[in-house]
Amino acid sequence: MKIALLTASYFPEYNGVSIRTEGIARGLSALGHHVYILVPGMKLAREITDYAVVWRIPVSHSLFSTIFEKFTKFHPSRFFAFFKHLHHIIQKEGINLVHTRQPLDFFLLGYFFRKKMPWAVEVHKFLSVSDYENGVIGALRKNLLLFFERFFMNVSDVVVTMTASGKSTLQQHGITRPIIVVPNASSLTRRRVSSPFPRRGYLLYVGNLRDVEGIDHLLRSFALIHKKLPDISCVVIGGGDVKKWQAYTKKLHLENSVPFLGEIPYQNLLPYYQHALLFVYPRKNVTYHKDIIGLKFYDALRVGLPFVTSDVGEMGALIKKHRVGVVTRPGDDVDFAQNIIALLRQPQLLSRLKKNALRSSRLFSWKRSCIHLSTSYQRLVQQGKHHD
Repeated sequence: MKIALLTASYFPEYNGVSIRTEGIARGLSALGHHVYILVPGMKLAREITDYAVVWRIPVSHSLFSTIFEKFTKFHPSRFFAFFKHLHHIIQKEGINLVHTRQPLDFFLLGYFFRKKMPWAVEVHKFLSVSDYENGVIGALRKNLLLFFERFFMNVSDVVVTMTASGKSTLQQHGITRPIIVVPNASSLTRRRVSSPFPRRGYLLYVGNLRDVEGIDHLLRSFALIHKKLPDISCVVIGGGDVKKWQAYTKKLHLENSVPFLGEIPYQNLLPYYQHALLFVYPRKNVTYHKDIIGLKFYDALRVGLPFVTSDVGEMGALIKKHRVGVVTRPGDDVDFAQNIIALLRQPQLLSRLKKNALRSSRLFSWKRSCIHLSTSYQRLVQQGKHHD
């Protein structure tokens, strides 16, 4: 079967969207499907990779479209560029099914093709609800955006999400279409590599540097840890408002113990995971974090790196189930710090958690994650299912 994945970003742009898109392509390819990734680019180009054919669609840079998307979750320039080329690509490649990620301009593209072939939408959160909970938008705009998100999902053939908790949230907000859970997995290849820098030991954070991620909670907690364990550092990897958090670190007098390394290409992250003592990953108690288990969780498991995170949602539950780390009270700096200190002072417990992490990592692969997705897509195509 031939499946088109429409996404807003893909390699060489290294982020969670790119990595998950490649992961799903990897899983579907391993199950015998042909995958075509359609992504914005500088010029129209067709590239062949190990897991997919990548079509880069030329999208003009438009300040108006960028601002418009910020308020509406719809990028006009991207929509018209994809609409111009999508029909030709579908015919040329003989595509059987269209799988569109957020935001709304991709949903509208899928909507236009739903009479010709099955159409799936991939949703990990309601953009409207997430922005509202984070204080970005007000109730009126949230309700308007939620209306459109719900409409497009309920006229698709199937909805794809990341966790069972995410599925429940979608259903609670009125999604009535079948929902398929496709968990994340790791794409790292485990091998022994040298340490990225000469440090005696460090905690590791990998992720976006946004307020909603709880970076302030992490840094305040590390200030408490540093008083007890001054030789330990905390390595922070990720893009975002780096200068803001560097200034915050300086106020806490931690500038020599918290290096901010910025964004690092995914294929270069392995040494940082492999030589860290713990993966530290605070979570705020909001819907988005309850429903998401990020890629970095599976990457840490892949190398046997134990977790310390907040007891929030699916991630907290999975850590407790597989005994691959400890969970702490959300937003409690002292509890977060004390648990990390206790772990570092108990080498036998830390060793046991490492073994549990390595053993658990065998349960998660992109091929395994995509099995239900594959059978559902095959059934839709075989039935010739589409909306009237």
